[in-house]
Amino acid sequence: YDLMTPPASNAYTNYQVILVSAPPQTPMSCTTANNQYIDNNDGTVTDKATQLMWKQCAEGAQGASCTGTKMAITSITQMTDRVSAINSDPANAGLGYADWRVPTVKELSSLTNRSCAAPTINTVAFPNNDAISHITSTIFVPNRALVWVVDFSSGTISPANLTSAGGRALRLVRAGQ
Repeated sequence: YDLMTPPASNAYTNYQVILVSAPPQTPMSCTTANNQYIDNNDGTVTDKATQLMWKQCAEGAQGASCTGTKMAITSITQMTDRVSAINSDPANAGLGYADWRVPTVKELSSLTNRSCAAPTINTVAFPNNDAISHITSTIFVPNRALVWVVDFSSGTISPANLTSAGGRALRLVRAGQ
């Protein structure tokens, strides 16, 4: 479930898992650029597979090499305030757009290249990533105080409390063109 559209009730007692399978895909390179991502040369990257546009840098970092002090998000309020501030300043912080949002766990995890020995985000398209996990808008239903996070240094997806481990990084997304 998404933070913006919580379920009507949190009284869940049974959980089901649906397993899916797909034919193997040609592995993407783990160390070089690939044609899945288009660098728009404006601080954004478009994923051709999902048609999503991403901010190239995690919040707080900037420039072509995504340097600077990245924000450590430690609360839902801090996260929503940051998104509001960016969308209120489309010419600068919004990189020309006013419809940025926090990605779902499925969207954010789509950036993980699982064909690598150590699953990671493409460091050519998304340079200078820290080991800190990235927050999603998807809540962990059994414990609504937790949200799903994606760790690009290991490829893991797990529930986490935002206040633990010094906070989480924030990478924003929009629907694309």
